[in-house]
Amino acid sequence: MDSILLTNLIRIGVPIIVIAASIFWTMKMSYTRRLIPPVTLAIFAAAVFLAPYILEWMNGSDRDLETVLLTIYITLTLMLSSVLSLITALFVKKKETN
Repeated sequence: MDSILLTNLIRIGVPIIVIAASIFWTMKMSYTRRLIPPVTLAIFAAAVFLAPYILEWMNGSDRDLETVLLTIYITLTLMLSSVLSLITALFVKKKETN
């Protein structure tokens, strides 16, 4: 398989898998703990966004355009997952017990 095709499939496929997994995770949580997945994803997004700045501050790496674009791409994917999980969590109905 061509490496460019494989790269493009990964660029499109990984965010779709992350978003689908986060929504599935939210739907499988109990009603009282349904807000844990969106909060966790938001914390991961903040950590991914801040990681290059922290590494540069510690002289661990240099920021270049590729690193910045990858950071923005991953952060936006995680934030979109968080928002969609939050919407899913807000619309999940509590199961009625008879």
